[in-house]
Amino acid sequence: MAKSPGKIYAQLLVNTRAQAEALGFDWFRMAREIGFDPKVTDDPEGAGPSEVYLEIHEYLARKTGNDAMGVILGSQVKMGSMKVFDYVALTAPTIAQSLENWRRFERILSNITQISLNDEDGKRYLSWHISNLYGPHVQVTAKAMSFSASRLRHMLGGREVDLTFEFTQGTPRQIETYYRILGRNIQFGCEQDRIGIPLEVMDVAPLGSEEHLYALIEKTALARLASNQIEDNDLDNISRAINEALKEGDPSLEAVARKMAMSKRALQRRMEENGLTFRQAVDRVRKALAEQYLMDGKLQLSEIAYLLGYSELSTFSRAAKTWFGVSPKAYRRGETPSTPDDHRPAALRAG
Repeated sequence: MAKSPGKIYAQLLVNTRAQAEALGFDWFRMAREIGFDPKVTDDPEGAGPSEVYLEIHEYLARKTGNDAMGVILGSQVKMGSMKVFDYVALTAPTIAQSLENWRRFERILSNITQISLNDEDGKRYLSWHISNLYGPHVQVTAKAMSFSASRLRHMLGGREVDLTFEFTQGTPRQIETYYRILGRNIQFGCEQDRIGIPLEVMDVAPLGSEEHLYALIEKTALARLASNQIEDNDLDNISRAINEALKEGDPSLEAVARKMAMSKRALQRRMEENGLTFRQAVDRVRKALAEQYLMDGKLQLSEIAYLLGYSELSTFSRAAKTWFGVSPKAYRRGETPSTPDDHRPAALRAG
């Protein structure tokens, strides 16, 4: 597994390990199959590689055959398990401040997610963006949105609120699971991943709001932010430039460097500083986009190949087989590589 400078708070991996084991998966076997050091959870206060966190969630979705896995896991994250990040929202004076704190302190959890807030049509939208250079992230994005929705509903103390959800992913096969956990106000194939919260609840005090405790937790969060082990990285702009170049059919080093207004050598140096070659970067973006496009049944395979910058469908098919272990058609149907030994827990196997 190629490394990137993407980092996440190791507690996220600790929690995910517990969730995977509760499903019947063996952590050490997962580590061998995915290709990571199982000891990454030994120091929950440290930092771990983002690509491991992302791939574990895609792996769980594949092995269970459940493309709503991220939504399920997000709804099951125990209240307070994210420690400072949880409580700086749960104890805030208003829902508006809780949302602002998620945006403000996301950097405590990772350097791969950009959170933004904006008001539109009577709602405040909480949006997530993860660069495709870190790998496919459909499940992690869905998990983040489900996690946030569960916190919002808890903070509102059972108050009826019209939350809306927009996903960039295509319509999932297990759409009823999305409806059961998030409600019916969901759209897929959107331009952004975001939750819409009515402006009328912005001044509501969360259920756990507590002025003196909040002051202490905010101070702790600020100190954590200042001493964060998770370094900054600058792959987002490169990812966007590669995305644009792919759509234009020319994902070459020269084309991407031109979009970033730098020389080819300067771009190569930037990639080396971030632990990736240009070829690895393009492959990562293509894989992440392929997963998104294949889940969206609206696009023909030939159209997907074109959007990924391939001149021939056969070239795309070979790449998809390398990425997913099966053909694009099979992956779209939800199939996974067949092996003599089915590695899923017995309770999850068909039949």
